[in-house]
This record gives sequence, C-alpha cells and structure tokens, in this order.
Amino acid sequence: MHSFRPFIFPFKTAINAVFALLFFSSMPFSVMGQSLEDVKLSREDIFSWCPFPEDSINRPDRACGKQQTQISVSSIIKMSGSEKVSIYYTVSEGEIEGEGSNVVWKLLNSPPGKHSITIGLGKGGIIRGETITRYVSISECSVCDLPCECFNVVLKPPDEPVGPGDTFIVKAVVGGDIQKASYKWTVSDGTIIAGDKTAQILVRNNPKTESAKINVTLEIGGNDIECNCPNEFSVEVPIVKNVSIGRIPVGPNEPAIVTDLSLSSEQLVTQCQPGEMPDKAFPQPSESMIIDVSTIASDPEGDVLVYSYTVSGGKIIGKGSDVKWDLSDASPGVYTITASADDGCGSCGKSFSKTVTVTECTPICGLVECPMLELTAPDSISNSGIVIITANAGGGASDVGYLWSVENGQIIDGQGTHSLTVRLPANATKTKASVTVKLTGLDPEAACIDTATVVYENGIRKQTTN
Repeated sequence: MHSFRPFIFPFKTAINAVFALLFFSSMPFSVMGQSLEDVKLSREDIFSWCPFPEDSINRPDRACGKQQTQISVSSIIKMSGSEKVSIYYTVSEGEIEGEGSNVVWKLLNSPPGKHSITIGLGKGGIIRGETITRYVSISECSVCDLPCECFNVVLKPPDEPVGPGDTFIVKAVVGGDIQKASYKWTVSDGTIIAGDKTAQILVRNNPKTESAKINVTLEIGGNDIECNCPNEFSVEVPIVKNVSIGRIPVGPNEPAIVTDLSLSSEQLVTQCQPGEMPDKAFPQPSESMIIDVSTIASDPEGDVLVYSYTVSGGKIIGKGSDVKWDLSDASPGVYTITASADDGCGSCGKSFSKTVTVTECTPICGLVECPMLELTAPDSISNSGIVIITANAGGGASDVGYLWSVENGQIIDGQGTHSLTVRLPANATKTKASVTVKLTGLDPEAACIDTATVVYENGIRKQTTN
C-alpha cells in the first residue's frame, strides 16, 4: 500500500468543523403550527475517504468515487399553519447544497470519523421547537492511491543529417521515477544493434533504403496502468542521400568483409565403441569434439559489426567474432562453417568458409571383452534400514575391484567386494538415497561401462542405472 500524505483541510471545511455553519432555505406554509417530524439520510456509512492534498492533480477516483461522498437529506415537515418559517441545517463537517426540505450534504475531502447534521425549524435565525440530529460515519478507503505520475518522455534524434548505411543514436530523455521504467524500441527501417532495452539505442540505417525517413518508436513500461498515461512515443529521422557532414562527403555504404576464419582443429576423431581400443597406428580419438572458432573482419567505415555463422552440422555456441563449434553428436563426414559480418546491410559483404573432417575411431583387431555390470537390490527398505546390494560383473576381466559410494546412508560392510551391506533411510522417512559401484582394474582405453547406481525414494527403489 502507498504511504499516505498528510491531509490538508480545505478552509471552508475547517470553518464548518469549528463553527458549525448554518445552511437554510425559506419555505412558505399555508397554516400555523408547523413541526419537524423526521429527517432521513440516503446513507449513514461512507467508505470513500483518501488523504490527498487539496492541490493534487490527475487524482484517479478509483475505489473511492466522488459520488459516494454526497448524501441526500429529506426533512419531513408537519404543516398546520400559515406562518413563513425556515429550515436550518447545521453540520459538523462538509457543506449543504440546495434549499428546502430536500438538500444534499456534501462531504468531499472530509476526514474519517463520525459527523453530524442537525435540522430545526425557525425564523430570523431563532430555532423554534425541537431539533433532530443524524450522524454519518466516514471510514478510510481500502485502497488509496497517490496522485498519478506519468513519465515525461522526449525522444532526441541525431542533430546531423542521416545517410543510407549510417549508424546513429536516438536517446529517450525520461522524467519521473526512471527506476520503474522499461524500454522497448522499434524502427521502421534499419537495425537496432545496441541498447534495445535501455534509454538510448544505436541504429544502423539500411544502406539500400529508398525511404525518406525512419520512424523510431519507444514503448515505455512502468506507468500505473490505471492512470491512463501515454506509453508510446515516436520520432522521425530524415534520410538524405549523399549527405555531407562538414566537408567530408558521405556516400553509399561499403559492406564489411571477412578476411580470415581460423579453427582450433580441422580433423576430429570420434570415440571408440565400448570394448574397443583405438589402434595406435591411426589418429587417436579427439579429447573434445568442440572447436574454437575465430573470425577476422574489416569494414571501410569502421561500423560496428554483427557476426553470424552457418554450419552444415553441429551447433554454434556463443556470439561475436570468437565462438565455439560443437560437433559432439556429428557422424563421420565433412562439415562446413561459413562466417559473415553485418554492418547494417545484412550479410552483403564477403564471407569466409572452412571445413572440418570427422572420422571414426579405428580400433585394434578384436574387441576387449567388457564386463556386464548389474546391481541386485531389494525393492524396498525395511524398518531396520539394513540393505544388501550385490554387483554382478559377468564376463570381461576376472580381477576387477569394487569401489562403493553411498548418498544419505552408511556403509556397514563389504567395501571392496562385490556385496555391500548398508544402512539407508527406512520406509517411514521421506528421503532420497542412492548406492553406486565403480569397477576398478579395467583398461581405460577400452571405454567399458564401469559404474551402476540404485536409487531409493521414500524407502522404495525407483531406478537402477548404468
């Protein structure tokens, strides 16, 4: 909720509160003996007060409408005489509008509290007979918003003429609480190359444009949506062909050129299949299937360049002149990468291409027999929490070792053997636990599958993975 500003009583309201001003209207009667029988109010409770200063402007009337601060007052008179009498209204807050037996009690800008209206009949300022008093309670609004404050926005285009292919700045000068502001820019022609989410953008004009102007539009966010603030601002940037800045002629744009493309490797070898060992007489498997790519480009005008890459396989990681080319999932074959540089006209300049050859691992004759690793474990954990898990490593080397590890549990016996006794969280607990075995003594070049894991959740076996 917003913090409230101190309430400033209007001068008239303050006078009413202190002196209880009298409001009256004259009313003729045909006979003598008039009396005030009853007074009725259209409402006795108001939830429509917000502590706004009197000089607030653009104040939204939201949960607290002005119409709720007006109360209809009806005085019921018993008429049995011809003497001309007056109806006097005395209020502790607000003012009376109208005359006669039906008036309006206006309580706009009145503070919370219990306020009274007293009605009596009389003549010449002297009340004759009994008076009747009624009360109205004013409560604070559940939602009180401070006055609307919209952003003041002025867009400033370049001071100099803009030619085809030029790069220029458009700035938004924003007044108000700019920490709440967000920015979304669009241009009718050309490309936003920097600052699209800030108060200043860098725009590169299309060198082949035939337009006489560029429309730059800013959609600013952060204003209170209930204040109906303007949130879209535009400015036109004129385009003049063959303009000159000072005495330096500015002609058509010259596109950027990619002059070199370097790769950290142009030959990659895939890993051998499990159980295969690479033949030392052939290229060995690559330690990584990710290649470092570096692009060198130039632009005659020194424009800011945006680099793009096209590959026939794999994927590009990163942006700019230095990126990585990931060929981890590539099958054996020849793959091409093409680098381009954009100075605003698109990739209209010279690009540069290179190829990478991916070959399959060449294993030695015959396969290394890998053990077939499996784990045997109970489907659930008993209340004692004691579990016996067995590793079955059928086939392959006979002298393998067993290295066990436990997550959220305790090894009791069997480390280094094929059978492990552990204590794990029992069925009643809501915990995830796992047991993993790793075979030791295998040839690392054989790429055998050497680990297996069993996972328990809430005491129930969920999965066994290799």
